[in-house]
Amino acid sequence: MLTYLLYGSTSLERNRLLIGLLISISVGTLALIIAEDIADIGIALGAFLGGLIAGRFTIKPLSGGSRGAAVGVLSLLLYYFFIVPMLYMARLITIPEIEPSTSELIVAWIITILELVGVGFVGGIAGYYMTAGIKPVAKQPPEVKPTIPSPSRCPRCGATLPVEAIYCPQCGLKVRDIRPV
Repeated sequence: MLTYLLYGSTSLERNRLLIGLLISISVGTLALIIAEDIADIGIALGAFLGGLIAGRFTIKPLSGGSRGAAVGVLSLLLYYFFIVPMLYMARLITIPEIEPSTSELIVAWIITILELVGVGFVGGIAGYYMTAGIKPVAKQPPEVKPTIPSPSRCPRCGATLPVEAIYCPQCGLKVRDIRPV
């Protein structure tokens, strides 16, 4: 799925995916630095906003949702393998002193993955529906100048008139006004 998202789509779609990922990581990292206690909410909010951007202007709601889910998973992987260790080494965050067991870590990891996939998916679908109602501006048709039709018969004498006639060829009656264009 990730290779399709990165290689099987247009450059505009890839850019939206990368911008969504960047926003997701930025919001989550700020939440980690500012308030460690509620960092999970900030990470989930980042995944939602990233999915919102990645899911915009897609053809189907599910493709927007899958892009949002991809943003959620990629941001989670970047958090736990790159961002959290860098923030810890820079002493911007602390790691709890109580070490959880391996089974607790696995369960927490699975729950976090499912949470961010779901939140990113919902964000992608919301992004699709936000832009689904936007219709492109239709070009107005050019103005057509009305033509003044010439009557086919003279009202006075009943003679047949040519299409371009201004005066009747038999009686000389003015049958059409000339308007400057």
